[in-house]
Amino acid sequence: MSASTLLSSPMTLFRTLIAALALLLATATAADPLPQEAARIRDALAREDLEAAIEASERAMTDARDARVLLWAGRAFGLQALKASLLTKLKWAGRTREAWEKAVELDPNGLEARFDLLQYYLQAPSIAGGGRDKAEAQVRRIAALDPAQGKLAESYLALADGDAQRALSLQREAYAMDADAPRIALALAMSLQRDARWEAVHVLWSERLARRPGDALARYQLGRLAAVRGENLEEGLALLDAFIAAGEVPEGLSLAAAHWRRAQILEKLGRIDEARAALARATADPAVRRLAEADIERLGRPG
Repeated sequence: MSASTLLSSPMTLFRTLIAALALLLATATAADPLPQEAARIRDALAREDLEAAIEASERAMTDARDARVLLWAGRAFGLQALKASLLTKLKWAGRTREAWEKAVELDPNGLEARFDLLQYYLQAPSIAGGGRDKAEAQVRRIAALDPAQGKLAESYLALADGDAQRALSLQREAYAMDADAPRIALALAMSLQRDARWEAVHVLWSERLARRPGDALARYQLGRLAAVRGENLEEGLALLDAFIAAGEVPEGLSLAAAHWRRAQILEKLGRIDEARAALARATADPAVRRLAEADIERLGRPG
């Protein structure tokens, strides 16, 4: 990848990272809240206010003492790099890398920053501080911290090499070692989905829900799968209803997104008025507002 195309392709690190960000953050718990500075950046990104996120990140970088603040600052800088002009892309990419490298220095055991760095090193050109040798070093450190996560990290190398089957095999190994790790389950589910192995995806999340009754991630993913595939609609609707009724949404998952997926199922069931009501609730989240509004327009207003 040339410096001029860094962060401009839809397959670059930052677009991939942000697209999967909400799901990967499902491990966060109320018992371990983010520092105020990190939460401020995260919340600004959630409402798609990149300017506010950058301002908060700039302030936080001056005296950051918590790796999670640097983690989120790096994500804000990465999005800025994606949107920046060719003249400033490298500057923002450098700030992204700097934030994540400092996060790892502050918390050598922090896996999130190491995974972010791994993807950065794999996709950024050497002029921006990328490199396969650096990526492989991160894989080794991740494996030393957590062997199952190390298998997942190794699958990223395989994907970078264009070897999707080896990546899938490594993700299966990681899943066999730690089926309850959300990051691993999500990566395997995405690979299975890429290969249109829909029944296997359904089994994966169903087994998780059986092991962990009431698990929010499994409920949401099974509801999403029903909405996307148009199968197991009543089951999917019941699971999304349970997800919403639980009242405790893990950080990174969204009630509004659940309402949007619920609306898709209701439409397929022919319950159009209920679908419209669910879509109205979905507009509360900037991340799905445009999609929900497009569906409202498509369904039309009540007669």
